[in-house]
Amino acid sequence: MLMLPNTFNMAQKLFLFCLFALQSVSLSNIIQYPAVVKAVRGETVSMMCNTVDVLSKCDTVFWYKVQLRTREMILTTAVQSDPNQKPCRGFIYNTSVADSGIYYCSVKHSVIYYTGNGTTVIITEPRPSPVVTLYVPDVSVGPSVSLQCVVMGVVPSEAVVSWVVGDSETTGWTESGWTHANTSAVEYTRAHISIPSETWLEATNVECVVEVDGRRVSKSFRKGSSQVCSWLMYLCAGVALIVLTVFIITLVSLQTAGQCRVRTRSTESRINQRNGGKRRTDKAKRSSITEVQYASLDLISNGQRGGTMLNRNVLLNE
Repeated sequence: MLMLPNTFNMAQKLFLFCLFALQSVSLSNIIQYPAVVKAVRGETVSMMCNTVDVLSKCDTVFWYKVQLRTREMILTTAVQSDPNQKPCRGFIYNTSVADSGIYYCSVKHSVIYYTGNGTTVIITEPRPSPVVTLYVPDVSVGPSVSLQCVVMGVVPSEAVVSWVVGDSETTGWTESGWTHANTSAVEYTRAHISIPSETWLEATNVECVVEVDGRRVSKSFRKGSSQVCSWLMYLCAGVALIVLTVFIITLVSLQTAGQCRVRTRSTESRINQRNGGKRRTDKAKRSSITEVQYASLDLISNGQRGGTMLNRNVLLNE
């Protein structure tokens, strides 16, 4: 029975604490407007930061910027404000595309920082010219075909992408991203659509349409011309491959024939060198045989003459 008053006192204290916290939050609310500001490069951007519930002056107002690519919040000096103006207002003069981001005004009261709800600033080029790239498959595989369209040069939130397949117009789903992870990254918009394979085979053209500032920029793909170009490309590649193959075979054949000729000549020279001595010996033998034959003929003739003389002498003596 004695624990009931203590429990009631604890609940009462907790309720009073929560009420005080809610009251503190409501009193420290900083209203920031407008929620979105769109401007062209070179113009001036204005943002409001109402701190009437916290401070009566704007001398302790800081501006923070959230990078759209890294989502990192940094203290920025691009926003200029008048400390004597009420409500507090921040200005960005001579804006550039790099000034795009989410800006938060922050106020320091005593030892506590209060932050506003944020303002999204979008800076675009004057009359931006989007660059549209269309990606389509070479062949149809499976029950459906996926098409992609990449748009660069415009802010993704400013571009509206639609598709024209054959005679019908439709929409898919889009996403945005960055080309790189460094400060030179460029934001792009990528649109996807999936259509049945039968529709893809029957359609003669596919078109990706981008609407920016009331202007329409499109990139189309015609299957007939693309197929002809593809066949011509494949034909030229095949002819070039055949010519290259014939050239290589001819070159190798010529090199092989030259090597065979060199080897034949070297072999013949070696055989001639080896048979040179034998030929000279045969010539010497032939010359010696001829001389012997001549000598024998001389002896025979001399013998006949000697016999004739002897016969004559015998006849005379008789």
